[in-house]
Amino acid sequence: MKKRFVVMGIGNPIMRDDGIALSVARHLKPKMENRDMEVVIGETDVSYCVDSLKEQDFLVVMDAMYTGEEPGRVHRIPLREAAACRRRPFFAHDASVLDAIAAEFPDIRGVIIGIEPAVVGIGFELSNSLKIKFERICGDVERMINEIAEEEKDA
Repeated sequence: MKKRFVVMGIGNPIMRDDGIALSVARHLKPKMENRDMEVVIGETDVSYCVDSLKEQDFLVVMDAMYTGEEPGRVHRIPLREAAACRRRPFFAHDASVLDAIAAEFPDIRGVIIGIEPAVVGIGFELSNSLKIKFERICGDVERMINEIAEEEKDA
């Protein structure tokens, strides 16, 4: 069975910047699909996210991630290191999607791309800080995904 390259955006779209990865995933979806990457807009739907995967997939998960750095900063960490991050108050929301993926597919290979939020709270729009930086964030994420895809192709 052919290995797929899956880009998954998770987050809560009604919690302001917690939905940044969803906005970025929707924005980049046409470009990613033209490169034979599957894009999954998972939100917080654990079952949908897990059901979208296969053990042989290479997974790139995008999510809002607190590190205390400048809002809009994009980070990359190996999926296997995500367990250590979840022990701290690192992710913007409950990490149950990541926990479910790890439980269902313990050997899945992948990377997490975390995007630093500015404001997480009830609301349907991104903060002004992330709105202003949105194109740059999308460019940073796209470059990072392309680098990851090249590394994976050579692996």
